[in-house]
Amino acid sequence: MLLTRDTAKEVVDNAAAESSVPGAPSTGYWFSAYVPSLESHPVLYFLLCATTMFLISFHLRHKIGAAIDRFRMRRRLARGYYGPVGSFDEDIEDGLTSDAFDIEQNRDKGDTRKGLSLQAKREIKRIMKTMKVSFDEARLTYTRLQFDENNVDEDGLPKDPKLVTF
Repeated sequence: MLLTRDTAKEVVDNAAAESSVPGAPSTGYWFSAYVPSLESHPVLYFLLCATTMFLISFHLRHKIGAAIDRFRMRRRLARGYYGPVGSFDEDIEDGLTSDAFDIEQNRDKGDTRKGLSLQAKREIKRIMKTMKVSFDEARLTYTRLQFDENNVDEDGLPKDPKLVTF
């Protein structure tokens, strides 16, 4: 018997009708008897959705990571963990300069570095006011306090007893 397109379709339709669930409408597809319905298998539906979500998130992982980084940075800025760093001009206006720490010379040479952070400016001004010292002495005191907070000796070496240097 030679199988033509029409006879092959009849064979497939008959096989699908015989193997389908009684009372269910025949779809006419040959694989309907072999592939379970997603409506009757919630676990299969869940796995299909989870796999799809995983593949989409894997494909967009770089964009998702960048969005998370932007969100975290905005949250840190809003909570005050980071503050804008001033410029040398602002430091000069605030009186945070001296002969030993000549900011004007740096500014005139086109130095692109930023000035002191707002927190450092406040702390140095507080030290100058409470201890009645010059800017240079207040800056030295501030630097020593920062070294102590970070467990660093005055010569720049960590105070860690396990430290080994060569």
